[in-house]
Amino acid sequence: MGSTDENGTYREKRTKRMFSSTMIYEYGNSQLAWNLAQDMYTIMEKYPYRDQIIAMAMVKAIDPMPLRMIA
Repeated sequence: MGSTDENGTYREKRTKRMFSSTMIYEYGNSQLAWNLAQDMYTIMEKYPYRDQIIAMAMVKAIDPMPLRMIA
């Protein structure tokens, strides 16, 4: 919806920016997390969603946020 000022001016609600796992702001931290996750990646080769699971684990390690916020 939106909000109304004291003057009666209507302002639309701003859209929230969702975090995407493809946005990398700190290359060194993400590279370290990827190197540490290599063992898990090879062990999980039979699981169909291993790429998504590893990506979510890396995002949670680098930037702690609720899983529902990860795009």
